[in-house]
Amino acid sequence: MTGEEMRQRTSKKKYERWSLVASYVSMALGIGIIPLGIGFFHGIHVIEQKPSVFWGFWGSLIAWCALGSIVVFVLRKKGKQLENAAAVNTPYEILNPLFELLIDEYKLDRLDRLTKNSFFQSWKLASDDLCKNENGKVFLTLVLTKKQHEIILDFSEKETSIAVDEESGSDEEPTALSMENYKTLDELLTAVTDVCCKELEKD
Repeated sequence: MTGEEMRQRTSKKKYERWSLVASYVSMALGIGIIPLGIGFFHGIHVIEQKPSVFWGFWGSLIAWCALGSIVVFVLRKKGKQLENAAAVNTPYEILNPLFELLIDEYKLDRLDRLTKNSFFQSWKLASDDLCKNENGKVFLTLVLTKKQHEIILDFSEKETSIAVDEESGSDEEPTALSMENYKTLDELLTAVTDVCCKELEKD
């Protein structure tokens, strides 16, 4: 196991332990307020004969609620920090092997096999972005430009979306290629190139 994997596992275990401790502390705070509440209501009935009983339980109840509020605030703050750390460190498992190959090749040479093929070699790679969304899922976006044309390629585990001249005012939806229809990376990239060619031929 690598050092990064060890850190990921440790962060997750810390969050799980803290969640368990937080639940027990919250339960104890809730149970502890019951006898104080009972004593307070008892003090209301005997306040004329024994005012010290009423004020004693009243003060204890206020102090317990204040203490509980502080403890709950600290627990939530610490829990949120651990939750964020666990979320950041938790690796997202790529389930589609073809998409995994695509990402590996992108990390190796920014997907030169696509961007430097016979069709795209005259295009400029305006931007590229490998990132995760709020659910932790990986996606890759490439933006290629040539004179007045722009092609946006969005790769994900499920599909590859191809938008050609999206900002030109066209009402056409981006072309989507299901990742399940391709067995090799060459097949997928060839299909992407073919779609781009056909879309540009419409002009």
